[in-house]
Amino acid sequence: MSALAIDAKQIRLEDLLDSVEEGTAVLPAFQRDFDWSDSDVVSLLATLLSDWPAGSILLMSGAPKFFEVREFDDGPDPADDIRYVVLDGQQRLTALFHAIRGRGDDAFILRAGELAESDGSAEAVEELIQLVPRGEWRREYPFERQSSERLVPLHELRTASDFFAWRDRVIEATPERERAEVGRLLADVYRSHLGRLNTYAFPTVLLGNVLPPAAVARIFERINLTGLRLNTFDLLVARVYEPEWNLRDRWETARRESALIAHWLGDDGLPVVQTISLNLEGDVRQPALLSLKARDIRGSWDAAVDATEAAVLKLRAIGIPAPSWMPYRGLMLPLADRAMRLGRSSVEDSTELTTWFWARSLGMDYGVGSSTRIALDSRLLSEETPDWSLASFAIDRRLLQSATRRQQSALWSAFTSLLASEEPRDSLSGEVIDNPAEDAVVVSLFPRGEGSLHLRVLGLVLVTRTSARQIRRDRAGFLNEVRADALDSQLVPGGPLLESVADPESFLRRRVELLEQRVSSYSSVPIRWFDGRDE
Repeated sequence: MSALAIDAKQIRLEDLLDSVEEGTAVLPAFQRDFDWSDSDVVSLLATLLSDWPAGSILLMSGAPKFFEVREFDDGPDPADDIRYVVLDGQQRLTALFHAIRGRGDDAFILRAGELAESDGSAEAVEELIQLVPRGEWRREYPFERQSSERLVPLHELRTASDFFAWRDRVIEATPERERAEVGRLLADVYRSHLGRLNTYAFPTVLLGNVLPPAAVARIFERINLTGLRLNTFDLLVARVYEPEWNLRDRWETARRESALIAHWLGDDGLPVVQTISLNLEGDVRQPALLSLKARDIRGSWDAAVDATEAAVLKLRAIGIPAPSWMPYRGLMLPLADRAMRLGRSSVEDSTELTTWFWARSLGMDYGVGSSTRIALDSRLLSEETPDWSLASFAIDRRLLQSATRRQQSALWSAFTSLLASEEPRDSLSGEVIDNPAEDAVVVSLFPRGEGSLHLRVLGLVLVTRTSARQIRRDRAGFLNEVRADALDSQLVPGGPLLESVADPESFLRRRVELLEQRVSSYSSVPIRWFDGRDE
């Protein structure tokens, strides 16, 4: 290919990941960091394992002439002989690099035994991928356990030969009477799903590295700013269309008539249809949505819109300042379903629902397999008086202490929203921050330095922009001047703050205790707080 050419070709995923691992595939230095959630990664893996298309990749061939490059997240430094610069596809390739090449904090594990008994759909695959911290995987999942629980670590799929070498070791660790069965299961699952990771290829547009900067910038801008895809709601608009009843028009009417819905849902009407599907089918996965009958959507639409507005009102009453502060968007759906079944008043005054919201958020229960959790919670909340013992709320204190925004963004949103929910006071003036969504800045009480201490979620407080500027100028002075009432309002341990933050682990443990007291104060719904997941 000439350096000036623009070419299109299929490039195998294995070759792309090899290049990332060798440092010969790199990123423009101006690209944003990897920021996908665990559920995003799981969804992508399920897409590839189901042999569905996952979009195209835009690459530049060779080293660029007019901008700097950097490595992938957890990848090596750029090599001298750069092969590709990834202009579009960073998030997907980083996610697959972590999962298949064994990088990042968590191992992605497929429950192969259950997959063999499922319908094999993408939704089923997504529900059967679990995350295990890599250290825990190495310590607590020897080959014997992998065999007995029929687990396949996706990082053993870097090549086909690697997978079968792993399979042979697992079979050797299996009791003699079960070896044939385990061997057959792993071979069958590899043929039906796993092998697709070793043969998958991305459609790729390959640019020459001496294209004029203006040309590359325009191509890059168009892909990143105007790349629209047909989503489920668009498909439903087409599917249920009738001359006298247009779903798109009904959605635009709902947005005009409810400023709350317009603000919280933006241009996405899918949550209203998901509420209908949850109400009628107990399911929010795409196949269930696309299977809804047109008459059911038409007949339930107005009630679902009203229920969605009731859910948003409840979220605001709980204290979520704005939709961007939501830990998980799916938490709206069980509330909307309850309002649709039992009326708006069933969600308005319930303190138990406040406990439910914070327990699910801080427990990160909607991170992976959220469709199943939404259905279970909707079933629970469909009762006038839910049996809360069935909810099994559990919150990991140790994970709360170690969580960072980068690795646990949902916890970051949950914690900062909880701080905003009960009249937080500015650290210096002591005045209540009335509108956190507009007026608050999130800052860390820990200084920047080696490690990620300043990124810890439980080191954060909300301050006004004036206070944020002061903490940047004089952190020690700021900590000495913090008001006691501001500390109390934001779950900060009492006593001299400068001394407290000098012992970070003690500070974080004490803040978890205050958080536990706050969440437990909303209602008597039982929550199990435990010291679990090791770093």
